[in-house]
Amino acid sequence: MKNHGSTPFTAKSNGCICRNPETRQNTLSSTNFAMQQPSEYNRLQRLNLRLAQEIRQHKTAQAVLQWMGTMHMALGSADTVTQGLSDLLRQICATKMLDYGSAYLFNQERQLYVWSATHDARPAMFSPPATLHQDFLHTLPNFEHELFLSTGEALKDHPQWVPYYPQPCSLWALVPLTSASSLAGILILSSRKVQRWPLRTKTILHAVNKQAGPAIARMAKLEHFAQTQKELALAKEAAESANKLKSEFLANVSHEIRTPMNAIMGRTDVVLASDISPRQRRSLNIVKNASEELLDVINGVLDLSKIEAGQFDLENRPFDLRAVLEKAVLTLALPAAEKGLDLVCDLPPELPQEVEGDPVRLRQILINLLGNALKFTPSGHICLRAYLEDQGTEPLLHILVEDSGIGVPPEKQGTIFEDFTQVDSSSTRIYGGTGLGLSISKKLIHLMHGTIWVENASGQGSIFHCTARLPILRPADTKFAQVFAEHGPILVVINNPLLRAHLINLLTYWGLKTIEHNCLDFYGPKFPKHSLALLDTDFNDPSCQEVLKNHIADQAAPIILLTNFTDQEEITQTDRIVAVLTNPVRQEDLLRALGQALNVPLGLPPQKTVKPSLTRTPALHILLVEDVATNRELAELLLHKQGHRVQHARDGLESLTLLSRQGYDLIFMDLQMPVMDGFTATQIIRACETGQPTPPDMEDSFLINALREKIHGTHTPIIAMTAHAMHQDRQRCLAIGMDDYITKPLRQEEVAKALAAITSSNDEETHLPHILASNDPDMPEQVVENFDQAKVSVITSTASLRERIVHDLQTRFDLDEAQSAPLIDSLIDSLAEHQQALLEAPQAQDLNQVLGAAHSIKGLLANMGLTPEADQAKVLEDLCKNNGPKEEINSKTKDMLNLLDHIVRELGSQATIANHKESS
Repeated sequence: MKNHGSTPFTAKSNGCICRNPETRQNTLSSTNFAMQQPSEYNRLQRLNLRLAQEIRQHKTAQAVLQWMGTMHMALGSADTVTQGLSDLLRQICATKMLDYGSAYLFNQERQLYVWSATHDARPAMFSPPATLHQDFLHTLPNFEHELFLSTGEALKDHPQWVPYYPQPCSLWALVPLTSASSLAGILILSSRKVQRWPLRTKTILHAVNKQAGPAIARMAKLEHFAQTQKELALAKEAAESANKLKSEFLANVSHEIRTPMNAIMGRTDVVLASDISPRQRRSLNIVKNASEELLDVINGVLDLSKIEAGQFDLENRPFDLRAVLEKAVLTLALPAAEKGLDLVCDLPPELPQEVEGDPVRLRQILINLLGNALKFTPSGHICLRAYLEDQGTEPLLHILVEDSGIGVPPEKQGTIFEDFTQVDSSSTRIYGGTGLGLSISKKLIHLMHGTIWVENASGQGSIFHCTARLPILRPADTKFAQVFAEHGPILVVINNPLLRAHLINLLTYWGLKTIEHNCLDFYGPKFPKHSLALLDTDFNDPSCQEVLKNHIADQAAPIILLTNFTDQEEITQTDRIVAVLTNPVRQEDLLRALGQALNVPLGLPPQKTVKPSLTRTPALHILLVEDVATNRELAELLLHKQGHRVQHARDGLESLTLLSRQGYDLIFMDLQMPVMDGFTATQIIRACETGQPTPPDMEDSFLINALREKIHGTHTPIIAMTAHAMHQDRQRCLAIGMDDYITKPLRQEEVAKALAAITSSNDEETHLPHILASNDPDMPEQVVENFDQAKVSVITSTASLRERIVHDLQTRFDLDEAQSAPLIDSLIDSLAEHQQALLEAPQAQDLNQVLGAAHSIKGLLANMGLTPEADQAKVLEDLCKNNGPKEEINSKTKDMLNLLDHIVRELGSQATIANHKESS
């Protein structure tokens, strides 16, 4: 090699001429090194290549990890699966190697893949098919677990996939979305510009194949769960709404049926108390018994609807537990005796004197259980037992009703407490009933924080158990324990072993030693020494009669007899018999009889026979607010007969004016009135009494200022009067400040009860409903509702309208025909006014005017005893309230006009005839 001096050196490396001196020098060095040490040079070259490859892989892995993080963030922030898939496809296509993607997921039946999302970087008006059949996947080997990559040319080998790609495409891929080794969906991807699959893109797709599936599956489950929760919430809301409507319907129907049923029963009692033939008495007794059974069914349906609607509240007040239990058993004493059953009330002396709870509903539960036992027990006994399971602050009362009847099959024991369920539901069943008694009892027991169940007795029959939490207010009275310890033994001769065991326990607790036998074993004239005999009078067993006869003849000891209701008249009274007790025996009655027989003073209060009568209250000055003249006259008549002074107002505004001038002891407030309704008037009165603001349009008026000055700091009781009887109506009245609530038509006992509750709130007895005494000269012999049901039917009766009205007024208010005449005249005038209002309403298309007229007509007719006619007005009123079809409202309005025309004409002509009779 020659040295050319200053001639620039030129070297070639890989076909390039290096003119930079530094680079040229490095190249020369590398070339010299490669020529001098070729093996070492090759090794370094391989290391460089490996390092470069690792750097590229690291950068790819780093890019993939960064992309996967972005993917997981996108999926995690998506609200729906569709949004998540759209974000995923957009992220994949953002690699710039792909420009189209669509996603399919399994449908709920896992038979079809349903299109969920699409991303197209270059829109080409391409719409993928809505479904993808799973059969298409069978052409791809091992597809459910492997990523499938191909080229556009390969599509000709898979023509079934062509509809799912925009054309033309150079690359395409199928990416399975798997979760827990299960195929949940598929991604279809393609490119229209890239000819080969880059490593980075393939790595990303493999990562999607492995990691996106579980994320999408979780999102799908959460979305399905959220959708299910939403559907369940909607279903729950719909069910609650339907249940509320059903309960309201049942309550309304029950109320509508109960009203005439009470009238039927009341008038039946009136006729039974009169002088009628035996055949008529038997027929009326059948009517009365059937009515009572029907009323029980109606009350059961009403209770069930109230409980299911959440409108049923238990009362919480002190009561005598033993008295409630014993009275419930005594209720069935007569039917049990008529059926020849032994009825036993086995209560331990350790029961507390007073507990807190709802005695009325506890008695209802007991009557249901005892009534079932009576129904399903053809012979034998029925026994009620009760005891406390613990002695805490709220002990658990455990009640058992045992019978010797047909029992309950094991397969029925879990279902008989369900609604409308019976042990024998076949068409040939012997025992009747609706199946509501036990269902209502179960719901009431649950409200008392207890349980109820049934089991078969060891021999024959069944035992019903129920428990209830009742706080003890006064523990058991132990002052009579061992009170007779100084007296000799008592002879107990009773056939029924349950009753005998119960009485012996009581006698032992009171300190008496006993000699016990049944009548057959003790048949004979010889008696052991005893100071008192407690003898059974089972007239079906001759041995019992013989024992009684022998004891009276041979012994000087006093006798206490036990007998049934049906056997009392057959007992021959003698001086030796100091007391006759009927089964089931009340503990206080037995204790009183023992004290009398053994001459032991016990300090028991004397027995009093309380004569039931209508509740009396002091004379009151009452403001009656009622817009219908006839209703005002009726209410005034009723209140005057009870000794009260009444002043009336025709609407709420007039009542405010009167109240601003003078005070009243009480206000009876109608609710629906023109000018100002009862709700608004009550709210204004309460606001003025308490210093609260009134409606803005009245706040600074002269009337409000005068009313505030007159009644501020006082409280005038207000009783609502309405024809509505739903729970929410009562709650609304009480919520705005009314003190009580009574329904129309008004009845003497209900008005008296409401007045007593206001004026004598501390006297519990005045709060209870009373039965009118039939021998009270100041009171009608019976209060019944609406109209005379002693006839077969009012609607089909031959009685005229006037006769029906007079009879109703006589029944409810003790008015004769002459006293009823002014009310009938007032009714004619009022109906004529509403008739004119109905005639004018269709011309003005005023639905509210029709509604108001129908409401007033309904109240007028019902108050005068024309209930069937009032029902027709109620139909029109309900149509208007519910915005019924216009054609139907017009049709019912015409029918009402025809009815009013008939009533006004007939009453007018009958009034003329009546006046003619009076004048002649």
